[in-house]
Amino acid sequence: MAVKGIDLSKYNGAVDWTQVRSAGIKFAMIRAGMGNTAAQEDPWFRRHMDGALAAGLDVGCYWMNYYRTVEEARKEARAFLEVIAPYKGRISYPLSSDYEGDSIRYAKQCGYAPTPQTVTEQTVAFLETLEEAGWYVVCYTNQDFYKNWFIRDRMAPYEVWLADWGNNNQGFDVTPHYPCGLHQTSSNGSIAGVSGRVDIDLAYKEYPSIIKNNGLNGISGSASPAPTPEPAPAPVERTYTVVRGDTLSGIAARYGTTYQALAAYNGIANPNLIHVGQVIRVPG
Repeated sequence: MAVKGIDLSKYNGAVDWTQVRSAGIKFAMIRAGMGNTAAQEDPWFRRHMDGALAAGLDVGCYWMNYYRTVEEARKEARAFLEVIAPYKGRISYPLSSDYEGDSIRYAKQCGYAPTPQTVTEQTVAFLETLEEAGWYVVCYTNQDFYKNWFIRDRMAPYEVWLADWGNNNQGFDVTPHYPCGLHQTSSNGSIAGVSGRVDIDLAYKEYPSIIKNNGLNGISGSASPAPTPEPAPAPVERTYTVVRGDTLSGIAARYGTTYQALAAYNGIANPNLIHVGQVIRVPG
């Protein structure tokens, strides 16, 4: 069964997260920032994160991308990781890239000419950097970018968060045109606790369990319990029957113990007084 969520940024402003939860929303994908420095953190990021977590929602994060080269893509990923570092261990949904039309416009304004090849390689570099740091990642995209800007084979290892709003762009009842784990079903949703319109989403996977079981996002995995050790076998008591010429110290030496230990174990008051036929118990 799909899980209902929302995604939001500074443009949504203050949120009453208790009302959001009461409206049936279970998770939030929150914008952490944009660009290639941590100084470009979304000004509402921490307030949104703290509010959602306090209300008991699962959270994931995304980063608006403006990279123009592979190295810039890696730099953006490192900035993203720096911003979310205080929340490591509490982010139970994926981290996502967000390269879209505005990213293309910015690159062109800067004199770059993006192609499907360059966009794909840069996005892979961004996602790889996050993966190498131990995070579960997805790629946010829409139908146009899915078909025309990302080279499908190269992006195959990466799960899609698909913006696919259907005809009315209103609610959750939308079937995605392409396979995806997360589905942004509307950019025009109405959810109690959020002023104005908000993006709404469905999750088709149990991300918190998947992430925990794989030990990702700084969340400890559900490692199999350590096997219960087999109890040590009970010591086997041995016995020795005294023959002529035996001494308690000689018997003790034979079994690697001391005459004092044998005397105490057998209740022999005088270690010098043992007799033929007496059974001496030797501890295991």
